[in-house]
Amino acid sequence: MASGSLREPRNENKILVPAYITATNHRARVSPHVLATALIALGAASLSTWPGPANALQPLNNVVVASVESNTGTDFVLTFANNDADEGQVVLFELTDRPDARWNFVPSGEDPYYFISRAGNGQQELAEQNCNNDFCQVVVAECNPTGIPHCPLSPDDFKWKLVQVGSASKIINKEHGVVLDIRGNNLRNGAEIITFHDNGQPNQKWVVK
Repeated sequence: MASGSLREPRNENKILVPAYITATNHRARVSPHVLATALIALGAASLSTWPGPANALQPLNNVVVASVESNTGTDFVLTFANNDADEGQVVLFELTDRPDARWNFVPSGEDPYYFISRAGNGQQELAEQNCNNDFCQVVVAECNPTGIPHCPLSPDDFKWKLVQVGSASKIINKEHGVVLDIRGNNLRNGAEIITFHDNGQPNQKWVVK
């Protein structure tokens, strides 16, 4: 907006106050009853039209996380190496072999980060651990450290954000700023999922659907 051209913002929900005004000593005075009524109406209108935070994260429920390299007629998706265990390594598998490989993306309360939990068991959440200079393991763990003092993982090990890249997304961990990766670009059942430095390769790109 140019300097000196300030203009009152347009307000489609503007409340018109009835002009019950009396003049006393050349000053306008609004009836107290009318003023109170108008303020109550204005408050109600504000509450009813307030849209909430513009960029608030929305939960994503019961979704699959598929590699963009899925080119064999079926999706290769994130899943759990051992469905009968409470914790363990996250791996890649064809969706046709693991129809239960579904996840919930739950807003962490710290935009733009999510907790990613197994659909059907919110206690089992995606996290990174055992990091070295090259990569970190990606696991499902039940010790999200909120309220669990003995958990060896950092709260940020459990936080992930989606960054869109064309029609796909990178999934970035907060603790080290590294991305979800298919180790060795090895598109096969049981391939290990890790976090690795962002190199822009297809094995680091995912479709959440």
